[in-house]
Amino acid sequence: MLVLFLILLSLSFSQPVGNVEKYWGGVDIFKPKALRPVSVESVNGKLYVKDILRTKRTGKAIVKFIDNVRVTIFPESRLYILAYEKGGDISVKRGLVKFEVERISGKRYRIITNTAVIGVKGTVLWVLALPWTTFVYVEKGVVNVAPKINVKKSVSVRSGETVKVGAGIRPIESEEVKPLIVESAIEKQQNLYTPPPPEAPVRRFLICK
Repeated sequence: MLVLFLILLSLSFSQPVGNVEKYWGGVDIFKPKALRPVSVESVNGKLYVKDILRTKRTGKAIVKFIDNVRVTIFPESRLYILAYEKGGDISVKRGLVKFEVERISGKRYRIITNTAVIGVKGTVLWVLALPWTTFVYVEKGVVNVAPKINVKKSVSVRSGETVKVGAGIRPIESEEVKPLIVESAIEKQQNLYTPPPPEAPVRRFLICK
């Protein structure tokens, strides 16, 4: 049984679990133990368990996973594929990400950030991950949101509802979340078509004592 388990585990790591369908601007992939990221083209857009997809300031990507889950990663974001077998464990390390998850019976799908764990079965939701706070807006369906420090303190968030999860023990309903996410999406979309400003010239000063 142990040998069979190890074989199945190795196969799960060797098989792609998703594919980058479209991307714009600066997008690359960090491989496990690699010192530098690789380009999307070099791996034909294929994503594997333990990969980290990174979008830069003018980058955006749309990923389709093997179970038809579609994920849109906005500029300056990172998506980490923790596991993908009988459901997914996806970590949003930072930035803005939109998830479109089809309803599949018996399937478990979790989104994990620095402060929150989000249980999903079938829904469309937005996640904005900052270092100490996570903002969640449910566009369609229902999700369970819990603080990472105490996953038993979960709350149900339904269509049109929003919560933020900070360092506290319970998610807090907040009306500021949706406008914040919408404004962030608009700003990041604009970055896709606005060239970055030129670097300021280096100025050297002679300090006289």
